[in-house]
Amino acid sequence: MRKVLNILFLVIVILILISPFILSTSTLPIAIVAGNSMYPTLQNGDLIIFKGPPTGPIPVGTIIIYVEPQIGNNFLGWLTGRIIIHRVVSVQKMNDNSYYYITKGDNNLFNDTLPVKQSNVLGIPILVIPKLGLLFLFISTPQGIIVIIGILIVYYLKEEDNRRNFERKMHKFLLLLGNEMYKGHISKDLFDKLDVDLRYAYELEEIEDKDVRKIGEWVAKTKLKDWNMSYFECDVCKKGIQFETKKLTLKICNHKVDLIDRTKR
Repeated sequence: MRKVLNILFLVIVILILISPFILSTSTLPIAIVAGNSMYPTLQNGDLIIFKGPPTGPIPVGTIIIYVEPQIGNNFLGWLTGRIIIHRVVSVQKMNDNSYYYITKGDNNLFNDTLPVKQSNVLGIPILVIPKLGLLFLFISTPQGIIVIIGILIVYYLKEEDNRRNFERKMHKFLLLLGNEMYKGHISKDLFDKLDVDLRYAYELEEIEDKDVRKIGEWVAKTKLKDWNMSYFECDVCKKGIQFETKKLTLKICNHKVDLIDRTKR
């Protein structure tokens, strides 16, 4: 499951990183509507995916995403949220063949004061996802920052507590196996491998011994929760121990290790 999540996260990150190249934008092609100047066409909290602007003039009536005219750097303006999403109401062609746009919010009475240079236009909307941006707007407020920091602290403390609890359970489990080794129910060689691999291996694939890997798989699936131990008589070595949960049975003896998934019977 962890591998699937890691791959999914990697795919999302790659898509985000290459999205400016796919959509021909100078920034990440995402903008969030803040305010109601474009109501009812766009509403506060709507998330917009946009593509890069055309090389020629943008037609009157087109909604554009642009950096505030007084901001000198488009990326800095986008990064700091100094962007406006309004509709083009007039186009002016200059002597150098560049274009300026007069814009207006659909819900505003008057046109915007400053004309917009063509170089300040980030893009044109291609997709609007209603209200998805509200979370991002909240995060950008002082209250949102405090909430996020609080969530991160609680998450960290919870994860740390879970890690310590699991380590305690692992120590008790290894101690129990050590006692069973002295009783002759498992071999010293198997216990020595377990003591190293279960403590220090991050992934099951890092464990080379197949018997140790079976025990590691049982540990990973059960999280060492709600199990019972009992003894059984092996056909070969005449003794062994088994650990059972509702779904899994792990049998260990000097002869072999078996991991049985009872749900697959």
